Amino acid sequence: ILAVQDTTEINFAGRDKKRRGFGPAGDGKTPGFFVHPVIAIDVETESMIGLVDAAIWTRRRGKVRARRSRRLEDKESARWLAGCDTTAARLATAAAVTMVADREGDIYELFAGKPAGLELIVRAALDRALAGGGRLFDALGEALLLAVSQVRVAPRGPGDKGRIATVELRAGTVAIARPRNGRHPDAPPAVTLTLVEAREAAPPAGKTPLLWRLLTSHRVAGAADAEAVVQRYRLRWRIEQ
Repeated sequence: ILAVQDTTEINFAGRDKKRRGFGPAGDGKTPGFFVHPVIAIDVETESMIGLVDAAIWTRRRGKVRARRSRRLEDKESARWLAGCDTTAARLATAAAVTMVADREGDIYELFAGKPAGLELIVRAALDRALAGGGRLFDALGEALLLAVSQVRVAPRGPGDKGRIATVELRAGTVAIARPRNGRHPDAPPAVTLTLVEAREAAPPAGKTPLLWRLLTSHRVAGAADAEAVVQRYRLRWRIEQ
């Protein structure tokens, strides 16, 4: 089973006169609330099985303490860890469970505190320091090319006809270092993961190249494993739909 989690905002812009009990939405003004669901997808059929969990909350009005001065459990980002824990418990009888998250889920404690029996695929947002020196985004600079594929890129605006992109696939083992400004000194000093990179080669002038950097707890022994990680992350779009 593939479990996917993400956050959505429900707001009442222009329809808030009789609304009560809500906090500020994403703009800090409009009344609304937030929902963080986890959905389950069958990896083989790519069909959605159902809802695993959903956290619902409203934000308090007024000032909050600076983000870096708060512990993780006091932040909204704690929902990503809670989603993993709940999923591991509720899908414990599945043959295999992989949690997928976008760049908002790139949290060190998420990797360090991964529940047993649950694997992770998270799109990297931060160019993290590596335990042996260097930075994450440079880690595959000399990695062997595993595969090349042609990917259809959908139109991204008026006048854009889309294109066929040539995407190169690389992978390697990385040990990401615990952030220096982290609020969890008990977390391990480093976590070893696999970095899978799908990068467009020679994109057309003026076009943003395709680039996925995926951190995963799955072992990647070759092209087939790396392609499986990319395909599973592709299924994250089910939660957007």
